Amino acid sequence: MEGLGDTSDDTTAFTYTPIAGVEVGPSVVVQLDERGSIVVFKGSHDDQRKCFDAWKLLAEENGRPASFHSEGVRALAEFDLAPIPPLPEIDQDATEHANEILAVSRRLML
Repeated sequence: MEGLGDTSDDTTAFTYTPIAGVEVGPSVVVQLDERGSIVVFKGSHDDQRKCFDAWKLLAEENGRPASFHSEGVRALAEFDLAPIPPLPEIDQDATEHANEILAVSRRLML
């Protein structure tokens, strides 16, 4: 998930997996497909900002990546799966439309 940073010209990317939890940037625990999809949220910017702030806090408190780097996969097996972090309500129609456009754009780039 990508959200606005502290200024209008920078962004913060977050990843979530049940094994790694929320991380800032690409996951250092689980290799993810770099072909993301678009999710369009409903609601105000302030409501969405609260979501990004919650993800940031979860990432800051997340000890899973450090455990993985120091002890390997075995350390992650000791953890329960990380709960899904909060998301604003998703606009299904706008999300479907955005991903259709994204799919066409990817085909044209080949």
